[in-house]
Amino acid sequence: MRNGRIRMLAKSAALLTLCIASASVLAGCGGQGASDRTERPSGAAAEDPSGGSDRTETGQPDKAAQTPRESDGAKSPIGGTGGAASAADGTGGSGVEPTAAGDPPDARPAEDGGWFTDPPALLGLSVGASEAEAKERFGEPSDIYRLYDPPVTVLEYEGFAVGIGSDGRVRYLAIDGEGVSAGIGDLAVGDAADEAIAALGEPDQASDTVLLYRRDDVSLKFDIDPETKRIASIILFGEP
Repeated sequence: MRNGRIRMLAKSAALLTLCIASASVLAGCGGQGASDRTERPSGAAAEDPSGGSDRTETGQPDKAAQTPRESDGAKSPIGGTGGAASAADGTGGSGVEPTAAGDPPDARPAEDGGWFTDPPALLGLSVGASEAEAKERFGEPSDIYRLYDPPVTVLEYEGFAVGIGSDGRVRYLAIDGEGVSAGIGDLAVGDAADEAIAALGEPDQASDTVLLYRRDDVSLKFDIDPETKRIASIILFGEP
């Protein structure tokens, strides 16, 4: 199950990278970033985000005393170079077409810490919140590791992750686990893509694999499984 989450996060990272890089049409959203993570010194496991695992357990680390492991090849979901588009996973060559913008925030009821609040939030936390606020809300992470391009420390929890920038502030929040409430109405990974549109209105940009909403320099991205038309991951991130 953990390897599945790692693969999905890596896939989402590359997709999001390509989406940010395109100004008007987000073409070629797909592929995966390079991997080659190094092992954490004090008994942690090395993981391959592109799929598969060379994980070796040598003991359960103390969560409160975790040291972030280095991940030289991995890319952050908010920047860097994405992989090549892949027809095999159904994402290659699927351009994201601009659509009419969704309903304005004042046309929708404000959730408790959701997309239409000020500032927009996912899991009840906003981009720009401090690392201390993230840990106060979610507790100590089950794993901590670093991504590069740009440098981000990832706090990994069951079904979701929080990216912390070098300034100690939240750069993105990403959900890939089913049953994790996004804090945006009743939306969750595994729901039909149409449910996101029903809850949020028409996206600013869309394709068979991506729904993208923007407001106040923040973006909310839904990765869609092209075969099932269901939400595969949900990511909130600040626009560069």
